[in-house]
Amino acid sequence: MTENRTELDWFHHFHQVEMAELVVLIEAYTESPTNPTQQKLVEKHQETLKNILNGLKEEKPDPVSVFQKGLAALSNIDKERFVIENLLERVKQGYSLRDTIERYHRLGITDIDVSQIPFDSPTPLAGVDLPESSIEFGKLLQGIVQNLKKVATKIIQLLINAMKVIPKFIGIKPSIGFSGAFPTLSLQFDLQTESLTIYELFQDLTKGLQKQSLIILNCILRTGVFI
Repeated sequence: MTENRTELDWFHHFHQVEMAELVVLIEAYTESPTNPTQQKLVEKHQETLKNILNGLKEEKPDPVSVFQKGLAALSNIDKERFVIENLLERVKQGYSLRDTIERYHRLGITDIDVSQIPFDSPTPLAGVDLPESSIEFGKLLQGIVQNLKKVATKIIQLLINAMKVIPKFIGIKPSIGFSGAFPTLSLQFDLQTESLTIYELFQDLTKGLQKQSLIILNCILRTGVFI
């Protein structure tokens, strides 16, 4: 009977539901472009999604483990978002997507290797209409960003479910916030929350997030002070 369920039982139930929805969301991305540069982007995106899903799967999910793995997943999403959004800006300016990716690869910003793909034509001059291929690239990049938003939102929900049943996080109220149009993990602290609990939280965040992560955590105190 549902009234006999513990908080941990409810966590397992909602985790299972959210994971099932995440699987459906990830499997729904089936772009298959013919352009070789677009293919590289799609392959990288699908690889990121697959790794995220495999990293989150657990036979018997533990809230602390889900929290740590969820943070790592958000970090990977944010790394890809950073690359894709910068590529989109370059495409909007008329630059070659293939050549920009190669530059990013040489700088260590991405591991997408397009060295075997022929160079594109020279960058069009300002005021000249963009080629049809650039318009297609723009649509593809926007689609990847939108998909990352959906996946990030689902992962943040997994994090929230986990935090609610981790004893040391009692007094911390997680929710979904937004940085621009991108979802973020927002944390609100009760004034009575022990300083040790907050310290432990940020220690866990530091462990869970990769150094390259650009995730914004909106930590809001009830006093109205923003951190």
